[in-house]
Amino acid sequence: MPVPTEHHRLTWRQEDVARFLAEGATPAEIAGTLSVSLDTVRMHIRRLHVLVGTHSLQALALWAYAHLGCCIHRNHEGNTSDQG
Repeated sequence: MPVPTEHHRLTWRQEDVARFLAEGATPAEIAGTLSVSLDTVRMHIRRLHVLVGTHSLQALALWAYAHLGCCIHRNHEGNTSDQG
């Protein structure tokens, strides 16, 4: 499966999930931060795997880092701010 070179095919929530993965967050941490269920995060991850052609969280995190950059930063209280 070809890997998209642009991220316009991703929803804004898929981009959020991918960026959090690139920063090392677990699916459970992402669910808590975004106030969604773990099943919702897992659904986004499955869809991301299909879209970008990855098969592991590590590969997806590397793809996100390379293609999206890490623009979401968590402060010491777990809150997020968009720095990009």
